[in-house]
Amino acid sequence: MHDVTASAVSILRRPQVEARTGLARSTLYCAIKAGTFPDPISVCGVPHGFPRIMNVPDVYEFAVTPAATYVLAENGPGILRVYTDGRQHPPADELWGTYTGASVGRWDGDTLVFETRGLKESRDNDVIVDRTGLVLSDAARVTTRMRKINDTMMEAVIVVDDAKALKAPWKVTKQYRKLPSGTWAWDYGCAENNRNPISNSGKTLTLGPDGKPIDKKTD
Repeated sequence: MHDVTASAVSILRRPQVEARTGLARSTLYCAIKAGTFPDPISVCGVPHGFPRIMNVPDVYEFAVTPAATYVLAENGPGILRVYTDGRQHPPADELWGTYTGASVGRWDGDTLVFETRGLKESRDNDVIVDRTGLVLSDAARVTTRMRKINDTMMEAVIVVDDAKALKAPWKVTKQYRKLPSGTWAWDYGCAENNRNPISNSGKTLTLGPDGKPIDKKTD
């Protein structure tokens, strides 16, 4: 089964951002909500990591084999490996934190259920969950349930448990629409051709195929 659906950065925690910018917490959150606080990934240098790899505006490929399921994202390197061959997670002293972690799963009927551990997250502060700037801790455990809900749609229910970074488990549901047969997935680097410039006001912009911003407002 095979369905198609620049410089390294350092991610700062909110208190560090407040100290460097002189902005209050409420001001930062208002800027994030308004889309005027730049996404650190816009300047690239690192993969999106997990679970953010499941939430980027790209074409995905899902390759399912008896021993593993692979999620391939266009923005590389972006590969999530979920092993379903009966193995267990490595012991804690052998679990080296990586961008997408170690995922072990099983099939529950037509649903792939897997747990992800060993996320590098806060080790180097270069992986965020989304544009809120949230950084998970080394205690993060993520459980994902993926299934086809009909012939053209797949759903992933992701629950993040992290007692150090979150007050309660965080549940997110994502859906992926199957694209027409013959659709291409193109690899690219997110800093390639400066695809995400920053406007004078600090807003992260997205360029279209003609090289012009597709954003309705650029400032």
